[in-house]
Amino acid sequence: MRDIIKTFEELSKLVPVVKSKIIHMTSLAKSGHPGGPLSATETILCMINSLNLDKNNPYDASKDKIVISAGHYSAGIYASLAALELVNKKEVVVSNFRSLKDVVEGHVTHKFPFIWDSTGHLGYGPSISAGHAIADKSLGYSNTRIVCFMGDGEQTKGPILEALRFIKKYGLKNIIIIVDCNCQQLSGKTESIMPMDIKKNYEANGFEVISVGGNNIKELTSVFNKVKSEDNNYVILSNTVMGKGVCEAEGTYEYHGKPVKDHKKAIEDLMTEDKLEYYKIIRESDEKTNFIGRPIIKPNIDSSGRIVFETSLACRVAWGETLIDISKKTLNDDGTPKKDFSPLVVFDCDLAGSVGTSGFLKKYPDNFFQAGIQEHSTSIIAGTVSTRGVSTWLGMFGVFGHSMGYNEHFLTAVNEGNLKLITTHNSIDTGEDSKTHSPISYLTLNNHPGWITFCPCDANQTDAIVRYMAKNYGNMHLALGRSSLDIIRKQDNNEVYFDNDYNFIPGNFDVLRDYGDDAVIVTYGTPTNYALKAAEKLKEFNISVKVINSPTPSIVSEELAEILTNAKVVVTFEDHNVETGISKIVDSALLKYHINNKSIPNYTRISIGMKSYSKSATAKELYKYFGIDDETLVKRISESLEK
Repeated sequence: MRDIIKTFEELSKLVPVVKSKIIHMTSLAKSGHPGGPLSATETILCMINSLNLDKNNPYDASKDKIVISAGHYSAGIYASLAALELVNKKEVVVSNFRSLKDVVEGHVTHKFPFIWDSTGHLGYGPSISAGHAIADKSLGYSNTRIVCFMGDGEQTKGPILEALRFIKKYGLKNIIIIVDCNCQQLSGKTESIMPMDIKKNYEANGFEVISVGGNNIKELTSVFNKVKSEDNNYVILSNTVMGKGVCEAEGTYEYHGKPVKDHKKAIEDLMTEDKLEYYKIIRESDEKTNFIGRPIIKPNIDSSGRIVFETSLACRVAWGETLIDISKKTLNDDGTPKKDFSPLVVFDCDLAGSVGTSGFLKKYPDNFFQAGIQEHSTSIIAGTVSTRGVSTWLGMFGVFGHSMGYNEHFLTAVNEGNLKLITTHNSIDTGEDSKTHSPISYLTLNNHPGWITFCPCDANQTDAIVRYMAKNYGNMHLALGRSSLDIIRKQDNNEVYFDNDYNFIPGNFDVLRDYGDDAVIVTYGTPTNYALKAAEKLKEFNISVKVINSPTPSIVSEELAEILTNAKVVVTFEDHNVETGISKIVDSALLKYHINNKSIPNYTRISIGMKSYSKSATAKELYKYFGIDDETLVKRISESLEK
């Protein structure tokens, strides 16, 4: 560990300097959160000052990590890092706060040095901390500390307790949580908004709790010296005064989220120099911090080879077998990575036997994290691990994975993660579990820039897609059903279609059957099997169709759009909500094609998909009931051609 870089006297002198910067930053931006940062200035300075950090390499993975759960304390975090001389261009940091031209954002961002994660959605700090602890352990860093800064108002959030239980179960050590207890939050006093016993919550999960005067540098220095010298998990309850040092803001919640009205008086209270006009000049110039942020670390995984399945199999089973095949090539028998390869871990929420990960658990128990029924926290933990160069896989039911975890996966996208989310039991291929467990909008993560969803139609395409996911960086979602599916075979010789020569590329499509242009059926996932059966039946009626498989439903290329325009009937066939699935994406692609080519549609459009929530029945019964089956498809196409 490095020595404390600032003495007690030096830290004391920095307090008014940092508070002055907080006032200048929020006044310049005419927005922000000054109250909390003013209350926590002493705490933040002492916290950062106690850490083992490298100014020349702010993202040195062998050093301590800073997690800011309460991301709205950004002005105090930025100003403290600058005052402690850990970042360059200190004046520009102040001037460009909340400015479009720079990365000094309103909530802390991983583009700012020493900030590993963009945060601000309260209550996720302990989950992020657990993720970094797992990543450090996986990467072989045994002496790092994870320091998580939080506010007292966010302590009521559910994911906190989920994360604490996880930390306790897996014996994750050297996690230090600091809570700024200023007793105020956006709407008033914390005690009146939602009272709770913060101390007991942490003690119940194995943390040692220390209470300290949070505006007292001497007390804080003593506490941070203690916690950095012992191998334990601590919570420091830092008792502070909201807005401390500025009369207008002191002791009131009113300045939680808005600048002070009189910045000149605030600066006088702090007995520092008013430099607002000076900072305005810099803000109006072209000068930037030029911070580049946390680097992207791509894991190296051996995803070579293929498994070619010959008999019917559920895709959820196939992906698990592919995962084991990849893991055997990447990991040693004890779960450590082989030479030149990266660590690989799997997260589960009490569903291993159902989502295909039980085989991995049996072979690599030390790389498998069973989080129980704690989907929110687990999604954040896994997403955080994925940013650290560790190949990270998370298996869930669709309703928990993409629906319940929508916000958590949004944060992973913001943080430029590399999470591989596998969801099973999607749409009516869930079966008898009914509508509450049958999400019909499983492409929702495509709404987030930085996520893409793949939907394979058999076990072999699943194998190819999983290998693509393992090899390539980015947040990727594999949406699967529950049922066993037929192996897709080639049109002419009955050989496996998605064989060793198949190369999956996002956005590409496959013409599984090409009997003619009476109709073109665009489909993906489980319904593909029904589409192929329909094509054979239509052929008997002298109706020639194409069946096109589009495993990346969010992408419909111009090439595919052109093929569709040559048909008499264009059909989209899916078990997704027809209003938000491939039906609308095809319509958009066709419109664009006709505009670009100045042509007029001369085909009939049919959209078949889900228009209501599911019921309880077998998957086969449900596909028939909702008209997503071969008989309905044959009828709809035949009737359309007769008109």
